[in-house]
Amino acid sequence: MTCWGWRLTVVGMLALCLWYGTRALPQTTLVAVAPVWAPRRDQSYSSTREVSRLSVLPDGTLWAATSGGALQFQNGIWKKFNSLPRELAGQDRAPLKWRGQRVTASFDELVFGEGSGTRRVPMPPSTGSHISALLPRGGVLWAALFGDGIWAWNGTKWGQTDLRLPEQAREITALAQSADGKVVWVGTRRQGIWEFSSGQWQQHLEPNEPYAQNVQCLQAFRGALWGSTLEDGLIVRDANGWRHIGKGKSTLSSNAPRQMVVFAGKLYVRHSNEIVDQFDGVTWKRNIFPVLPRRQIISLAADAKRLYLGQWGGWSEWDGKTFSHHLRLPELQIVPLQHIVPDGESVWLGTENRGLFCWNPASQKLEHFDERDGLPDHWITAFNRTGATVFAGTFGSGLAMRGDGGTRWQAAPELQGTGITALVRGATGETWIATRIGLFKCNAQGEVQVCNASLTSQQREIQALLWTPKGLWIGTRNGLLFRATPIS
Repeated sequence: MTCWGWRLTVVGMLALCLWYGTRALPQTTLVAVAPVWAPRRDQSYSSTREVSRLSVLPDGTLWAATSGGALQFQNGIWKKFNSLPRELAGQDRAPLKWRGQRVTASFDELVFGEGSGTRRVPMPPSTGSHISALLPRGGVLWAALFGDGIWAWNGTKWGQTDLRLPEQAREITALAQSADGKVVWVGTRRQGIWEFSSGQWQQHLEPNEPYAQNVQCLQAFRGALWGSTLEDGLIVRDANGWRHIGKGKSTLSSNAPRQMVVFAGKLYVRHSNEIVDQFDGVTWKRNIFPVLPRRQIISLAADAKRLYLGQWGGWSEWDGKTFSHHLRLPELQIVPLQHIVPDGESVWLGTENRGLFCWNPASQKLEHFDERDGLPDHWITAFNRTGATVFAGTFGSGLAMRGDGGTRWQAAPELQGTGITALVRGATGETWIATRIGLFKCNAQGEVQVCNASLTSQQREIQALLWTPKGLWIGTRNGLLFRATPIS
């Protein structure tokens, strides 16, 4: 039975909203020019490693609610479903009772009883961050302390259980047990479901799943699909299956990669801590650019000639040997460049509060665009060129497009008031548009069409796109999708 630490939830949601507004800006993804693995038909991938709830039915069937669907364990067989059965998903959770008293857990204490007769018991001295789950065990009450393990309250004092909980299973989110108490089930934040029976622990993970979801960016590198996640490192898929790359001394600088580009045969990964790692296919190099004039790398892009590093008040270009810096343009001072997109000899620069800039190196001129030029908003979240038209997506005011030689941006009325998260060029002159409410397509005539027929309502919060010759990879908050052409 899961206990929800509401204080942690509220604080976490506020922090995440703030973080989304300042750092986790969606990234424009280019077409995968290199071969990249793809399935033969439409597929939807999700991870069930993050467990939010465990329920054991009277017949002994275990149900688990996860961030990537529901799991059922019955008669020794695991099955995966899109969601919990209606009777479980819709039912209210009955108040937990132990020794005849109602018991709840807040962030750092147990609360017994109701009203004026309540008794509060502080959590034990522990390395755990909060009480995350409760489970009555006859004369004792088990409490999971997130990051530490399972403690027991006997009505008088706390004591540690003798369960020898594996280190990987300490971020507990849910607890349950069989009717006779001989089997204990533990749900975790990242390591799936654990079973304790006959004094032994066994981990249960679904095969052929990515380690995590909530995909922030997609990239093709050396024949594999690479995805960055919100806080769980990188997921990689090739013909041999799924792999996971997390923070480590010989791998990533953090578990929060935000953007990936390929330059000169190497993969560059920008993190939320604003440093960049490099991978040549064999060896990782962390913090590859430690001595830039302005060390915080806010955006990343590449073309065949250069790697582009957006910073505060300007950007740097690297040709693989030497740097050229563009950090003294008056119009860009104190402006974080949260988007940088090379476009032939020009460079487009997207900002959060100053609209869009275009740098022409031949004339050494910086052209500025905002609402006065037809942009629906000054917060740019995506940019892409398809043929002779450039597209700019905004945070909450839709999409604008401008033909070469045009004097004003034209807003797409079909996307008015919509947040654009990614733009990618297709194979036949179309532009694919990712939003928080689904997938759209703009054809060569500038007509915008909705393309949600193959997406469920839970799959429409799209954050990243990657076009390949076989179809479209779609990264969402809840999973990773592949849709073969044609897409409707």
